[in-house]
Amino acid sequence: AGLMPLTDDEYTRGKCGFKILQYMAVGAVPIGVPLITGPAVLTTVLLLTAEHHYVITGPAILLNVLFAGLVFGFAEPIHDFLGKAGTKTISKIAHLLLAAIAVMMVRKGLAQIIATGGFM
Repeated sequence: AGLMPLTDDEYTRGKCGFKILQYMAVGAVPIGVPLITGPAVLTTVLLLTAEHHYVITGPAILLNVLFAGLVFGFAEPIHDFLGKAGTKTISKIAHLLLAAIAVMMVRKGLAQIIATGGFM
């Protein structure tokens, strides 16, 4: 059971069936929350650093932070350009990519556990 944040007027009473479909269609991937700094980002940085060392990982992190800052700085014009449908589409693609990254990390971890014969 859930609640829909709707006002009580004639317009929203007529739209409530459509609104519930919109709220149910929202995709969420826990690995993406929070997106900029959080457990998933820290884990990814540790894994990438162990695999590719600081020489490659350090500049990559810096470029990603700069890119994220640029995107956040131009968020309103980007949103205006993409529109509501374009923004939702990009959001869904980002959720799929984050889920794929999560699956890859779990798969690599399980493969390493199997290859080494257990935990550590």
